[in-house]
Amino acid sequence: MNDKPGITNRRAFLNSLAAGGLALSLSASSNLAQAAPLAVQLRHVGGPDRPYQTVQAALDSISDASRDRPYLILVDPGCYDLSENRRPVVLRPYISVAGTNRQSTIFRTSDDLNFRIASYTSVSNLTIQHRCSMGGSAALFGSTGTLNSFLVDSVDVTVEGTASGFRSLGYVDLGEFRNVAIVTEGTGIEIAGGGHVYIHDCNIHLISGQTGGDHIGVVGANYCRIFVFGGKLGTGYGYPDIADPTGSVIGCLARPNATGRIHLFGVWSICRNMSKDPGISVNCVRNESRELRIRVFDSYLQSEASSLAATRTLCSVGGGKIEVYGTRYAMCGSEMIFSANQIGLQRYDASANGTTIGGNNSGPTNGGLILLDASQGPFTLYLPNPSNSIPTEQFIFKKVDRTANAVTLSAGRTTIDGSRLYRLTAPFQRLHVRFADSAYYVVG
Repeated sequence: MNDKPGITNRRAFLNSLAAGGLALSLSASSNLAQAAPLAVQLRHVGGPDRPYQTVQAALDSISDASRDRPYLILVDPGCYDLSENRRPVVLRPYISVAGTNRQSTIFRTSDDLNFRIASYTSVSNLTIQHRCSMGGSAALFGSTGTLNSFLVDSVDVTVEGTASGFRSLGYVDLGEFRNVAIVTEGTGIEIAGGGHVYIHDCNIHLISGQTGGDHIGVVGANYCRIFVFGGKLGTGYGYPDIADPTGSVIGCLARPNATGRIHLFGVWSICRNMSKDPGISVNCVRNESRELRIRVFDSYLQSEASSLAATRTLCSVGGGKIEVYGTRYAMCGSEMIFSANQIGLQRYDASANGTTIGGNNSGPTNGGLILLDASQGPFTLYLPNPSNSIPTEQFIFKKVDRTANAVTLSAGRTTIDGSRLYRLTAPFQRLHVRFADSAYYVVG
């Protein structure tokens, strides 16, 4: 997983935020609590004991928060509208906010009047109702600086407009989302600045309402390691279906500038657009970066569109690669299951004579199982150039016809076991090669 040094200690800190903060506020018998209680109580406006009427007022009262002295602001049941005081909730390191539960502690936010996440903080047990009228807005927002560690736990987020549930512009050194539900007309979780992010058992529901903007569950950009464990990404699930004639519906997206990896484990992704416009695009998973791979494990993918002319794919690429393992899928309204050359399964016949596997000479590497049908005549394929191949990438060629027509594999600027060309002539012949040290080697 290539975690950076210190990430274990930061994860331990996040666990303490999730489980230990409330314990501090209840441990009246501990010496630490008796000497200097670390929990600041926020009472609902109109309650009997109201030392603070807003979360920001409680935040402003704290001047000594540190790793050894974290604070937890406890929020009583009630509806807190940030527009009343025209101030966002700007968290500072080692100061976290927890509601009573997400059914009774509700915050109403809008545009820039939102929650601003900081390093070593958490937001938990509450609901955020966000309404936006401007682009780039988010209910939970990460600044352009580096976020070292944060946790969003047991939070409901609803977004009206094309804003995001969470959006980080800076690098996230470690961020976690646990048991979070986001209902949005725009984007669920956007890691625009890249980073290490873990998303556990979260449900991101994409709904209609706004047109002209894409509807996306999880977005990764720049350098990122995003891990999604369980949960749902997509449309439906009891909410009205999207019927947007101009916006794409995408469960998980890697932007063109992204590097690193995105992993989906046990994710349920149903993406549908009920618009009859033929220009719409529906993708459960889309990778637009040739420098990043998306891997899907033991998940379920389903893509739907009303228009038979629409682009409906379970997995599609604009440059990169998607690998799918042990995953079930279904299509509604189309025979296209996967778009070409992206999930480790490719098919070529005589009509592809002279083409390069995975794209043209400037395209990305695309290995996996490659089925070759020479029943209509012999043909030649070129392996990707060394500059476009990833070390240890494997290519498994399988001739699937009964003829003696030859399929010639050309190594182009490099070699296959020292030779420029390799021919498959026997029915159902197989060749397994791997790329290493700027050359291709036969391994089976």
